[in-house]
Amino acid sequence: MDTDFSDAVDLSHAKAELEAFYDRVTASAHRVRIARPGENGCVLISAEELESLERAIQILSNGDDVRELARSVSRVVHASQAVAGAPVQ
Repeated sequence: MDTDFSDAVDLSHAKAELEAFYDRVTASAHRVRIARPGENGCVLISAEELESLERAIQILSNGDDVRELARSVSRVVHASQAVAGAPVQ
């Protein structure tokens, strides 16, 4: 997965800027990738974003939830097409 990180920094720089990165990450959907040269490292994200990602994984790993989500999306699409006068498939 190719993820666009707002910041990608060397570990030594991250140590010096940790408080600033913390403020940036918790105030927005900002992500900071921290790594040593030649390593993948880790990513600093907000607790809110982590909870959201974990919930998405939980939903997508449950086949019943995925089917219900697909049915709900289909109903919304059909309803919006009907309102717009487009042919409903």
